[in-house]
Amino acid sequence: MKKFLVILAVSVLSCGLAGSAMALSFGDSSDGKSLQQVFNEFTVGGNSSVNTLKDYLEYDEFWKQTASMQSAVTMVVEIAGFKDTNVFGIYDAANSNNRVELFSGIASPGIANGGMAVFTILDNGDVYVNYQKVATTFSGAMFGFYLDSSARNGGGLFFSDTSLNQDGFDHMAAYQGLDKDMVRLNSNAPANGLLWTSNEYILAWEDLYGGGDSDYQDFVAMVESVDPAVPEPSTVLLLGAGVLGMVAFGRKYVKK
Repeated sequence: MKKFLVILAVSVLSCGLAGSAMALSFGDSSDGKSLQQVFNEFTVGGNSSVNTLKDYLEYDEFWKQTASMQSAVTMVVEIAGFKDTNVFGIYDAANSNNRVELFSGIASPGIANGGMAVFTILDNGDVYVNYQKVATTFSGAMFGFYLDSSARNGGGLFFSDTSLNQDGFDHMAAYQGLDKDMVRLNSNAPANGLLWTSNEYILAWEDLYGGGDSDYQDFVAMVESVDPAVPEPSTVLLLGAGVLGMVAFGRKYVKK
């Protein structure tokens, strides 16, 4: 029985660490340029050093803010039939019903067009958007991103945590800056661009249920001062201990 419990715990831990990590499958865009073309266009002085087909993050379901505790999100491009209705925001990693909108459907790239937002999540779960406290409170500081394109037929509510998506499809690809490319994300940026640093990430979304054409350029935004939140070893160990406890309790109960 001990051997069985150990094998069971290891299996559960492995599944927990795997999360929603999976290889993405990219398709040809049915409504314009490819994601790689989008990256090449906002890169100043040449093509992007990032290969969009290969350089996406393996783990991108949960996130946390860095020490600055203030993250800016900049809309880069929206190439989709849903562009006038797509809603983008953050959600509580412990409860996906707790969502905070950052961009509404009427927003478009550029500060004047509502294409930039700043958010802060305190350790107690208080959330601030553009320096104003919102009504929604998170369970803690860990969060995920969501895109809601359900206002029109064919869309849906999609999360960075693939396990929450009803279609089982990974709708978000995340890319980390390499500290080498100068990028110009909108007309408000300097003509020679700004360095895309390693604490800045591009989030690229597919907004159709079931994956659509899998072009991942329907909604593209950059977020800064965040890092992916890979499960801590202590959390994983607690998960394994909980499973062992439940199995042991069940065995004791049956004997009784």
